[in-house]
Amino acid sequence: MHRLRKQDGTIDPTAETQFKRLMKTLGHTEETANDLMENIADYLDENTQGEYETDARNDKFIMPEELLFLEKATEDIIYGKTEDDKTTPGLLQYITTWSSGQININTASSEVLQCLSDKMTPEIANAIISYRQETGENGKPKSFKNIQDLRLVTEVAGEVFADISNYVTTTSTYFSAIITCQNSKLAKGSRTVLQRTPKGTKQVFFDIDYTPKAIIRPEIKNE
Repeated sequence: MHRLRKQDGTIDPTAETQFKRLMKTLGHTEETANDLMENIADYLDENTQGEYETDARNDKFIMPEELLFLEKATEDIIYGKTEDDKTTPGLLQYITTWSSGQININTASSEVLQCLSDKMTPEIANAIISYRQETGENGKPKSFKNIQDLRLVTEVAGEVFADISNYVTTTSTYFSAIITCQNSKLAKGSRTVLQRTPKGTKQVFFDIDYTPKAIIRPEIKNE
């Protein structure tokens, strides 16, 4: 989510478009996506002018859950919902505040891949996932060693590759670990975020009282 805000404090138009594209992929209307993005923009930008400036940080998000502070970010949008046997995924599982701003093509979901370009269809995204899941000569799933390996996927044509190459990577430097315990009446959890650096791994965030609501919401939603 840090890519949404440029260093000069303004909103990055490419990142904004990709965010709206993700919202559409998750099943939200254009109006919902536009309203939430405008709300996010007011929260992130450095100025204090805007429709949604009440309690705005006017700086980057620290945690993805800060979205819940926004007027237009409902729990159904953030955590997802199931209604009439139809499940709408929660936005929270597709975003992060700890990253380089690039998408790891070795781990990204179809929904995240689709947000990178309007030319990235579900079929192309699934072709990328299928390629990395194939068994290699060593008996393990294949992985993309570098960005150019994307060209090995037939469906990733020249225009698609050109559109997404600046926004993808083949490695991750941040990892989130969540530990949860649950019984019939109570759910409790903690979360830590680790950063991999040339000098080793270090902890950059720890929440000892992290609610696992985003994970087990279907079970506790109506309690």
